[in-house]
Amino acid sequence: MSYQMRPRFKIKLDLSVQGAMERVTQQLKNPDCPCEGKLSKKHAMLYISKGARRFWSPFVSLEFDENTEQTEINGVIGPSPNMWMMFTSGYALLAFFAFVMTMLGISQIIIKQTPWGFYCLPGILLLAVFWYSLSFMGQRLATGQIHNLRKLLDCSFGDRVIETSERTNILSKGDEQDATPAMDP
Repeated sequence: MSYQMRPRFKIKLDLSVQGAMERVTQQLKNPDCPCEGKLSKKHAMLYISKGARRFWSPFVSLEFDENTEQTEINGVIGPSPNMWMMFTSGYALLAFFAFVMTMLGISQIIIKQTPWGFYCLPGILLLAVFWYSLSFMGQRLATGQIHNLRKLLDCSFGDRVIETSERTNILSKGDEQDATPAMDP
């Protein structure tokens, strides 16, 4: 299993943006679909249905760009916006504490006192590593849900895909047993 922070992918289709959006809408209307979504002109946000959603549940953001005769979809798999804000706030808070402890340590050296401010830095670093590892734990918990979101896209566009380029391989073949078989192609 390969993990990345906010994995990205691209899909090229031989459909118009409107046609691609209609296919996604059709799949979302399927009563067996475990996903929900919001679509606008050239953007879609896909997520797990409320009954199965947990705080670690993934969201997929899709941007549709239409070229001459094809549509390019740029997708990002990530946590919910609230979860993403919590993580960025946590990193900002840890960076602030590291800055304060560094300034305190430098000040203590200047006034020739014991620089105990520096002694806090390894603890802050350990907290940052722990915070970073939480994102991978969330991805592991959400593997089946990521597969369901990806299956929604496969069922929507499977026969019209020209090219895909995944910058990550979130799912390996062994992870598919965790997913809910949900939609008809």
